[in-house]
Amino acid sequence: MLLEEWIDLWVGMLGDIEPTTRAKYKYFVEGHILPAFQGRQLGSLTFEEIEMWDRTIPTKISARGRPYAPSIATSARSLLITILGDAVHAGKIDRNPAERRKGRRGRMRARGRTPSQAQQASANVITPLQALCLAERCALLSGHDIDFVMNVFAAWTGVRWGELLAVEGWKGKDSPLQIPKTGIATYAVDWQLRELGGVVRKSAPKDGSYRVLDLPPFLADLMRWAMDSRQETCSCPLSNGRPACKGDDRTPANYLFLGPRGGHHRRSNYADRYLTPAAEGLHPARNGVRQPVYVTAGPWPGIPIRKGNRKTKAADLAEGTWPNLTGKFKPHDDRHTHATWLDAAEVSKVIQMDRRGHAMQGMDRVYMRVTARMR
Repeated sequence: MLLEEWIDLWVGMLGDIEPTTRAKYKYFVEGHILPAFQGRQLGSLTFEEIEMWDRTIPTKISARGRPYAPSIATSARSLLITILGDAVHAGKIDRNPAERRKGRRGRMRARGRTPSQAQQASANVITPLQALCLAERCALLSGHDIDFVMNVFAAWTGVRWGELLAVEGWKGKDSPLQIPKTGIATYAVDWQLRELGGVVRKSAPKDGSYRVLDLPPFLADLMRWAMDSRQETCSCPLSNGRPACKGDDRTPANYLFLGPRGGHHRRSNYADRYLTPAAEGLHPARNGVRQPVYVTAGPWPGIPIRKGNRKTKAADLAEGTWPNLTGKFKPHDDRHTHATWLDAAEVSKVIQMDRRGHAMQGMDRVYMRVTARMR
């Protein structure tokens, strides 16, 4: 049986999985697996060629003009392992040639020794001060104050990117954002925005992780301003008189975190335009070169100079550049950061899991509950 024929059968056996997961599988299959192995019999695939394919993925240039990240190779290999592993269970082949080698390989560091320079972990956890400075830089780059509020909200709630884009609020008891005059302000995470095939739609939070988040007083004040300053609606095309992005949500479009023209931010675009230059002080590479963020000397921390004019380059107009603030920072790192802050503050484990939308493990899931005093 050909590999592509087995993949067609395998896809039909996936059952009920998240649309984003299905889209991710499609990307790896069509973008990496089939271009390398299409037309091959399952039994003809060898460990050596799959190992070489794995190693060469990070050396290839993506459509964005940059080499693929090592994580792309890891994920593509893992999916191929799953696909061929199921072929073994189905009796199509005797062994899985994609399985990774086990045991030690390469040079081993002497026990007890540490690198002379600390290595950055896969997730970048930042401090509250860095989070505020990062949010301020993003707002300065975009030219819109709402980006400051959006990035502060992300760090102090730990919501996922899709949940962040779906944040809405209006005055009324049915609003997910409740900011009472006295007591604890809350936001109910009932939706996320997901992009599939270039179309944005509302859907339930990942794994049904509905939850209510308590907001600190300073963030409640910021969210009150965001609610009062929000755009009337988004710029999505209409379906039956309503923005198509609303999906099954029958409430009006009251999004708080929109782009300047009412569009929904795309993760990669937002990271390239604002988050990466704000965090690293350097724009993403173009033609192999990363340009610094040129700024004026004041007011602090400097106003970005987006471009020069016909006579003068931005570098000549600038009085300085932004230094590196946090190192490489991804949208999902806000979630890691928030979880770390909660643990450092010795917040009860049950409330940590509740805020992240995760279930407690074992019997703790049955007996442990969040109390008013914990909040």
